[in-house]
Amino acid sequence: MSQEKMKVLELLQNGKISVDEAERLLKAIGETEEECYISHQVPIPNIKKIIRETLRFPKGMGRHCGMQRYDIENPKKVSIKTGTGNLELSSTNEDSVGIEVSGMHTIHNVDDELSINIGYGDAEIELPHCPSIDLKIGTGDVEIDSIHADSISLMSGTGDVEGSIFCKSATIVIGSGDIDLSLKKYENARITVGAGDVNMDISGGGLLKISAHPDAHVDLPEESVIVEEKIVNNVLKLTAKIKGDEGREITLTVGKGNITITAD
Repeated sequence: MSQEKMKVLELLQNGKISVDEAERLLKAIGETEEECYISHQVPIPNIKKIIRETLRFPKGMGRHCGMQRYDIENPKKVSIKTGTGNLELSSTNEDSVGIEVSGMHTIHNVDDELSINIGYGDAEIELPHCPSIDLKIGTGDVEIDSIHADSISLMSGTGDVEGSIFCKSATIVIGSGDIDLSLKKYENARITVGAGDVNMDISGGGLLKISAHPDAHVDLPEESVIVEEKIVNNVLKLTAKIKGDEGREITLTVGKGNITITAD
């Protein structure tokens, strides 16, 4: 991200400008397209749109220092939105959710669905096992430590993502940033990265479908079997079977960056 755009986000974070003013400035800088493409037609997620969505919060935001625990047993769904700031997610054996946020935020729990909205600031969140986790990150790094869920959705404008996930289904969309991730007990995953390197360990193997820049370096495990590899409309299309459960499938789309896949 350019220095000009980072300055706009800094002004927004510090309350110097409104969301609408930030949008106009970003538009003037040039980040206005709903979906942009690099030369080989792989879509890059719209960073501005993600940031705008994460910064629209209800009134009544509060600031709490230190780790706060909320007695929410086995929430059905957890939704987390952050405007700017880093996020650390970790699992806990407690029957409660632990939240530590350095900036303004709101917390709502309705019908066992927990919503955490963070305007700005870094956050550490401890979660018990949850059927569904939905993350929307404007700008900032995400660290995930052994999170357990049935399904996880992560959308981020800009920032790195690293850690390990135990889930049946995962959908990850990153505008700009590197991914260093371990997928455990997955059945299917769809991962899209506009610009950034992908280093991923897929426990148990499965079918891997890759779309990437034709110049991208793709490193697969030695036991991989290439089913198909071709260039279509200046896009590398590669399908490979990674030793393990054939019922599992990962679709990986990388606009600009290298790919390294390992399988334990």
